Amino acid sequence: MVEPSFESLEIADRIQKIAVGMQKSVAAVLNKIPSSKIAGQLKEKLRERGIHVIGTLPNDPLVFEAGFVGHGLKKGPAFNAAGEVLDALL
Repeated sequence: MVEPSFESLEIADRIQKIAVGMQKSVAAVLNKIPSSKIAGQLKEKLRERGIHVIGTLPNDPLVFEAGFVGHGLKKGPAFNAAGEVLDALL
């Protein structure tokens, strides 16, 4: 999971370098993405690092609410996007 922050990009880069040393490939899922503009910028920065993006999870207030209240996640933008990521993996 790569979130829209410098630190998250740096961690993804470190993971990529470790994976290359182990002769493994890495793919990323963008998480808590507020806009398509930010998604595009993150995808470009990850592509430059040799990391393929397999999906994007939007910043969804329903996820925050579910974690705060302690109940299951309601169907919403992030729920639906997670299903698409799962489909891509399978």
